[in-house]
Amino acid sequence: MATSFLVQPVSKRYTKCSIKLASNKSFGKWDSVFGDEVGAAPVVDRLQHDSPTVNTRGDCSQLDDK
Repeated sequence: MATSFLVQPVSKRYTKCSIKLASNKSFGKWDSVFGDEVGAAPVVDRLQHDSPTVNTRGDCSQLDDK
């Protein structure tokens, strides 16, 4: 399962401390990213439970040519 690398760390930290996560996909699309709706659901549920979600729009500053 592709989501297994997220399950353990998220489960260990769940309700104990904060997790900051950045993604260019909304939570609703994680099942298609990982190819496993059943595996992605518990991770998404724990990340969203009792947590603020901040959505931003715009270009990625890391991709700017300097």
